Amino acid sequence: MRTASWPAGETALGTFVKLPTPEVIEVLALTGLDFLVIDNEHAAINPQTVSTMIGVARACGIAPFVRVPGHEPRDVQVFLDAGAAGLVLPHVDDAGQARHAVASCRFPPLGTRGVSNSGRAGAWGGTGLPDYLRAGNEDVVLIAQLESRRAMDTTPPPSPAPTASTR
Repeated sequence: MRTASWPAGETALGTFVKLPTPEVIEVLALTGLDFLVIDNEHAAINPQTVSTMIGVARACGIAPFVRVPGHEPRDVQVFLDAGAAGLVLPHVDDAGQARHAVASCRFPPLGTRGVSNSGRAGAWGGTGLPDYLRAGNEDVVLIAQLESRRAMDTTPPPSPAPTASTR
């Protein structure tokens, strides 16, 4: 799979997917895109289909992201466990919401995400717990969407996310 972290200064090209069919992922992978965003906020795609689409993307070598419907653990957990390379988090209006969203996506001590390495993200139990926790905290990319005037007025410039080694 193409990695979700590209060298500094390198452009990554991707697109949004709003059709609930895994075959679309295969076709897009043939175009040479670096990533795609499966839209679970505005498209009618159920979690099982999104999970299948993530698996197809990974098998085709394209980094799968999911735009989730919210910031709560229930909004992000299934897609992270399914192996999404990252999440697009909509309607992040201030730093407090951003911290809450990050906490929902990171394992303790960096967050509150539940632990289960028995899904695709944990190679169906084949990834040891220490490696699974490290990957979940350090490799999953989170993209906040600032979609309101309040977000633009109250959110400070971005800073690097903390990792286990910087906490």
